[in-house]
Amino acid sequence: MASLPASTSRKFNPADYKAAPSWFTGRFLSQLNLFTDPVYTALLNGLTFLQNFNAQTYTLTITGNSDFTKNLATFNSTISGAPSGLLLIAKNLAADPSTPFISPVEFSWYANSGLIVITGISGLSVGVAYKLTFLVF
Repeated sequence: MASLPASTSRKFNPADYKAAPSWFTGRFLSQLNLFTDPVYTALLNGLTFLQNFNAQTYTLTITGNSDFTKNLATFNSTISGAPSGLLLIAKNLAADPSTPFISPVEFSWYANSGLIVITGISGLSVGVAYKLTFLVF
């Protein structure tokens, strides 16, 4: 994980908000600082998004089929508890990730006994290899 920038502060300083109303510089900022201080400490010590949010990423390389119901995948869930969501967070051509790939990709899925089952992926061209990254949460 990248380190926090040197300009990052642990707390919001009321003096930085001279034109703000007193409720903002008083009660609101004091309550906000109760949240930001432990978050700053956690990030400073290397806590990552996936560690903090019970999430998992999974990257799949798949070649498009003419029938989207044959674009299938199954993988193990590593999060605790039953997954509540699956998002496609990155889509690239496997041969050249720098080539733009802007076509919409849709998929259906379900979770069963620790497995994530993708039952179909549409929007893939026939015979083209793709690298898709999913976020399980």
